[in-house]
Amino acid sequence: MLRVRTASGEGLVVLDLASFHEMLPADVGPVRALKQHLNSICGMSRFRQRLVSLSDGAVLDDDHCLRTGEIQVVFLNFCPASGTQVAALRDAARSGRTSEVETLLHRPQDPDSGPPTPLFVAAEHGHLQVIRLVLEANADKDKADENGATPLYIAAQNGQLEVVRLLLEANVDKDKAKHSGATPLYIAAEKGQLTVVRLLLEANADKDKALED
Repeated sequence: MLRVRTASGEGLVVLDLASFHEMLPADVGPVRALKQHLNSICGMSRFRQRLVSLSDGAVLDDDHCLRTGEIQVVFLNFCPASGTQVAALRDAARSGRTSEVETLLHRPQDPDSGPPTPLFVAAEHGHLQVIRLVLEANADKDKADENGATPLYIAAQNGQLEVVRLLLEANVDKDKAKHSGATPLYIAAEKGQLTVVRLLLEANADKDKALED
């Protein structure tokens, strides 16, 4: 058995390691999978967790082999980010540089820095893997830019069908409008993005929501 405790000594979870390892996806390290499991329990993304072996005090990397014993999980606050660091995360997200985004989120850096946020620019340019990463970092799915446009809005405007699908699966607000009142459905229709329109209608987007006067 593997027991996971918080820094205060509170028990979080007890794992049967044999069963846990059997369920691991082939491309996910054991420690990373455990952090993802802990996120479902405590709501803290894996980027803000550090797992420490209580037997030797070692901080465990994502591919470390888990063994019977006790682990302490330490939850981290976001590191202060300079303007340069905020821009670095945004630019990596805009360019689809997944490994760089992962590294910066592990600082850990706030995924909602902006506007525009890393999620917004990744949605704008159709970078699905980056979007999955920042969503996993518990980014605000509906955080808008200065004009009120959300990641879903910009994806709908640009005809990024798979991005729209992914964001809908993440339960974004499908009817959140810009300051002008334009919704994702409205802009998709205006821009002639018919496949996006169909997908939004299938998701029960409000087809009668009007623009602001």
